[in-house]
Formats: sequence, structure tokens, C-alpha cells
Amino acid sequence: MATDEQNIAGIDPNRIIVGLDIGSSKIGVFIGELDDNNKVCIRGLGINQLKKGDANELEATITALTKAVDDAEKLSGVDVKEVYVGIAGSNIRSVASQATIPLREYGGVVTKDVMKRVVEQASQLVQRPVDMDIIHVLPGDYILDEREGIKNPQGMEGNSLSVEVQLVLAQKGIVRNIQKAVEGAGLTVKCLVLEPLADACCVLENEEKELGVAIIDIGATSTDVAVFKDDKVAYTVSFDIAGNAITSDIAFGLTTPIDRAEEIKKEHGTCRRSNLLEDMTVLVPGIGGRPGKNCERKHLAYIIYCRMEEILKKVHDDLEQKGFKGNLGAGIVITGGTSQLEGTQELAEKVFDNTPVRLGAPQKPDAGISDMVRLPTHSTGVGLLYYAALNDQPKERRETRTTKVVDSVSSKLSRLWSALKNYI
Repeated sequence: MATDEQNIAGIDPNRIIVGLDIGSSKIGVFIGELDDNNKVCIRGLGINQLKKGDANELEATITALTKAVDDAEKLSGVDVKEVYVGIAGSNIRSVASQATIPLREYGGVVTKDVMKRVVEQASQLVQRPVDMDIIHVLPGDYILDEREGIKNPQGMEGNSLSVEVQLVLAQKGIVRNIQKAVEGAGLTVKCLVLEPLADACCVLENEEKELGVAIIDIGATSTDVAVFKDDKVAYTVSFDIAGNAITSDIAFGLTTPIDRAEEIKKEHGTCRRSNLLEDMTVLVPGIGGRPGKNCERKHLAYIIYCRMEEILKKVHDDLEQKGFKGNLGAGIVITGGTSQLEGTQELAEKVFDNTPVRLGAPQKPDAGISDMVRLPTHSTGVGLLYYAALNDQPKERRETRTTKVVDSVSSKLSRLWSALKNYI
């Protein structure tokens, strides 16, 4: 770890933010600095691969994380202490809740305290499973008496105030494992962030979130979705099927080792089933000492097409069932490492019935090593920095009606972990 003496002169440690993206095959540490306008400047990046099949996965994660942190610290000269950590997968659950409180006890006037109380009441009404922790409380618009769609009712008068919130829950076991890995590397979890929410911070435009958009992060082990409407989170969901399923299909279909299948996917993978592939072949290494062979690329494309179509249809059918189909004015944005497969956008446009689709990658940071992070595979890591900039500005902190609630939940989660770790 870097020492305070190693910190770059002129960098205020209070303006340093760090994002941690723990994937199934790699760990990414992203160090950012906030300028006077609270814009993100990337200062350091450390990426380290996770070896599969280790006897002790926790120790392997701690080792890989420590190496990634060291690399990022050496590049930036900044000492890493606290991290914003992305979390995703089918262990995540999104639940909607609504509450109403009378205003007569408050003189009929909406105050910040009233807004806080109605949000807390909505979150308390949910009977969540005992094995789940709240990681986000995301309020929607407020309703004052019969008037809907109020973003900030402070100072207004009425008889009752209502709000609907989205609660994002995560399994306690997953949360504790993340805590153990991070603390094992000598760091502290400052906040857990749902990965598609982090992605949205650096991939989506404000106009898209206002008009209605679904962001789909297709990673290695999970496909994670967040729907925004009127600049609010309307829905989140995750599926345990993503890029690794495609790799497994290639390995089985072409009879080649998993690691070679991953290489073939990255180098020759495509979702396009084009006649141009007729005369193209791919050299496929054999397995168990068997000789390699040439495979028609159109066959590889068919394998990838079928699985990618299945992934996208799962998302399509879920959004249709939840009533979002036809209500996404800005369409679909796809990001994540698997989105880099050739032809992903065209296939998604077909699956989503010609809904506008674009591929998303991190917006270019204002300074720093920007070119190194402008890839869909880094959307979560960079997005965590943007999320931190919005929710934890060190000096000119911008208060939003979600900030205090999210901070409160994060604080309670931290205290809960401190109490629990003595018994683990």
C-alpha cells in the first residue's frame, strides 16, 4: 500500500474516491479524484485476474484484490482506504413499497423531516426475508393529496403526503463475503452499489433517464437490468445467465477447453449470422491431447447467436411482463463486457421489436487515464466513481432526497457488520 508520503503533491485525500468491481474472473480497482466542480478525474487503475478453481476462493479474492489495489496505488500515488463496491446477481431483489402520512401533525406543511419520515415508513412496511439486507432505498415522486408527480414538495401545504420507494435487497451472506474480502485486503466498504445503478451514472444521458430507458449490463456471470423513468429508478432485476454461458456453449459445441473457448469468443465471436462467414474458418485447439481442427465461423456465430438471443429474450419478456414495453422512450442501452460481441446491437434491436438500442461505455472523464477506461467492460468500475461523486461529494455535498436515506442505510449496514463479524 502507498504511504501518505507517496501521495501526489496537490491531491486532497478528502477528494479521493475509489470504485471496486469484483467480477467472476477479474477484479478492477478505479481511483478517482473530484475537482472543484465535482467532476471525476481518473488517477489510477488496477486490474487483476481471478484464478478459477482455487481451494480457498475467499483467500484467492483477497490476494487478487490486494494486487489490484497495489497496482492502482502505484499508478496514482494515492493510498486507498475506503471503496465503493459494486454488487449484482440473482441474490439481488427489488421490492416496491408505498406509504402515506397525514400532515396535520406538521401544521399541514411539508418539511424535510416529513419527507424523510414518509420514505422511512415506506421502507419499514416491507416484510423482507430475514436473510436479506437493504442496500438502497430509492424514492420515486411524491404525491401531495391528489397531486402526483411532485419531485420536491418541500414547503408545500396539504393534508397528506405519499411516496413510493424501490428497495434493493441483497442476501446477507453475499454482503458478508464482500465485507470479508475487502477487509482482508486492509480496506473498508464505504458503500455497496447495485451495479446497473453505477453503470447508469457514467453510461446514460440525463435525457434518457427522464424519457424512460432500460440499461442492460451483460457481464460474465449475470445480466443486470435497471429501468429509469422520469429520472427515477423504476425497476431492477438480475438473471444468472451471461457471457460465461456463451463460453461454455462454445467449449461444448466445438470440443475445446473453457479457457480456449473464451479466447475464441473474444477474438472471433459474433452474433451476426451472415453469408460473409461462409468461407471463414477458426482454428479450434483440441482437448485432452487431441489435435486441433478448423471450424466454420458461421457455426461459431450460430452458437453465440442462440445463447445471446436467449439472454436478451429473458430481459425482453421480463420487461414486457412488468409493463415497461412501449414505455421506454429512449429505448435500450447495453453495456458490460459481453456487449462487445460483434452484432449485439443488431440482435437486440430484433429481440426488442425495433426499439432503439445503443451500446454504452463510460463517458470520457475530464482528465487522467481516460482512454484506458472507455470500454463497456469498465462501465461498473467507472460508474462507481460517478456514483460516489453524486452521493458523497466531500465539500460542496449535493443533497438529494435519496442521499440521506442511502447514507443512513449504508451506515446501518456498516454498524451491523461490525456487530456480526465478531461471531463469524
